[in-house]
Amino acid sequence: DVIMVIPGTYHETVRLSVSGTPTGYTTLMAMPGQARPAIVSNPTIYSPGDPQFGNTISIRGNYIRVSGFDVTWQYDPSTPDVYGSAIGACCGNAPVNGVNQPTVHHVFIDNNVVHDSPSGGIGINDSDYLTIIGNVVYGNANQAPNETSGISVGESIDYDDAPGFHTVIMNNITYDNENLVPANYTLPNGTVVTSSCTTDGNGIIIDSNRRQDNDNVAYQSSTLIFGNLSFGNGGG
Repeated sequence: DVIMVIPGTYHETVRLSVSGTPTGYTTLMAMPGQARPAIVSNPTIYSPGDPQFGNTISIRGNYIRVSGFDVTWQYDPSTPDVYGSAIGACCGNAPVNGVNQPTVHHVFIDNNVVHDSPSGGIGINDSDYLTIIGNVVYGNANQAPNETSGISVGESIDYDDAPGFHTVIMNNITYDNENLVPANYTLPNGTVVTSSCTTDGNGIIIDSNRRQDNDNVAYQSSTLIFGNLSFGNGGG
């Protein structure tokens, strides 16, 4: 299925949980040849029960593409404990080698402008077969305490053991992503993380693929990071 969106500003969250197929991705895209649609979330719209902090666009299925949008999550300083990322993928409960695993696979994120979200810009966890290409990602990760970045891929899970690059991050521009709030959050294993300093807000980061804070099953597949422009970001 292909959903084409006409120009406009849409104040909402979008959850993509219906999977496509290897020959037909579920695609959410801007109408070709027209102005870029904007999707905006905020503390009023977001769902407190969402484990991804109510991302503006949450990808929870497989074989999914998101293309051509302006995406942000508007921070409100009057509710500092409510924050989200612009685009996130995680936790699809898809079968891996016959066993149900919290992974999302075959996700394509391209040609988006992702900006000014208090948590991450594009953040993907527990996933495999990712393509992040041609996005402009700026001004994210400033206000949230959960150590996010501009483009972040972490705690990946092998969908299979096929050779070649399973994750490709290419031709993106990332700038002015920086942590300004010290860490204060809880890991999936219940560990509380606190810090007196900031550590992340990277332009691009591949993080915790040994899964040492989760199940200790290290990710084995290869990642290609190529042709990106990254400047003015934070980082440890």
